[in-house]
Amino acid sequence: MQVQTGLILLTDGEKITGLVPDGSDLSGYTEVDLAGKYIMPGLINMHVHLAGNGKP
Repeated sequence: MQVQTGLILLTDGEKITGLVPDGSDLSGYTEVDLAGKYIMPGLINMHVHLAGNGKP
């Protein structure tokens, strides 16, 4: 992954809905200045313990 600049992240609530070039029409969106910040989608923990003896 590389840091990308010149893009605008579109969201609906807590969900990312799009990524558009800077300068796009943002009618209907609220602007939040994230200059100097990073956006990273949520991480999940894939470590689980399943009940059972391990046989299919």
